[in-house]
Amino acid sequence: MKSVAVITQNFRMYYDVVKTLKERNVPFVCLKIGKKIPRNVGVVITTKEESSAINFSNKVEVDNRIDAAVKRAVNMLHGKKSYQQLIIGIDPGMNPGLVLMGDDVVLDTMQATSPENTAHIVTDWINAYTAKKAWVRIGHSSLTHRNRIINALSPLKLKIEIVDERNTTKRIKEPDTHAAMQIASSRGYLAQRKYEINPTLGELRDIQRSSRIKSGGRITISRETAEKVARGELSLDDALKKRKVD
Repeated sequence: MKSVAVITQNFRMYYDVVKTLKERNVPFVCLKIGKKIPRNVGVVITTKEESSAINFSNKVEVDNRIDAAVKRAVNMLHGKKSYQQLIIGIDPGMNPGLVLMGDDVVLDTMQATSPENTAHIVTDWINAYTAKKAWVRIGHSSLTHRNRIINALSPLKLKIEIVDERNTTKRIKEPDTHAAMQIASSRGYLAQRKYEINPTLGELRDIQRSSRIKSGGRITISRETAEKVARGELSLDDALKKRKVD
């Protein structure tokens, strides 16, 4: 099997890349610049500054996104340098489930820490994989979270489709990557670039209830604070900390 060669004098980058390769069980060798590259090496990971000194056709230049660079290297290792299309499916919620599909093959799955965090995951995927076309499909449910996700993705200028999840299999309570796969495989209608965030009374009550649960029944945040949490202006943890200080 082909392996990855890590070639760099940047110790911090070297450490992070090797750690990620080990976590993913990817075979690799570490070489010095100028040393002959073995025939079993399929791709080289290095820095942009050192790349010109390495005579090898398949190279991945690392910036600060180590995981994205390793994913791209593994992709090249398996002989796939680019895709016709990348589709990112998103199951909306407070912790959205995401899936990346390249030419109908699942390449990666992630669970975001917040609706806004989806933009960072999508950015890493777009930078890690090369494709002629890339777009997003997001489920129509969980309206406030869905709109926050779309607003966060807006600067990326990707085509975004909203998928009616009633046409997919039965929904479960929490967002997950399996539902995101079904969303990615279903056609939707074109989303706007920006949406107003207008949380419902029921959503605000759910956030207040969550504040009681998370604080062990000691704190119930106000409706005004719950609205800030719903809009993404404040995390629930920060809202509870602020209440304790007050």
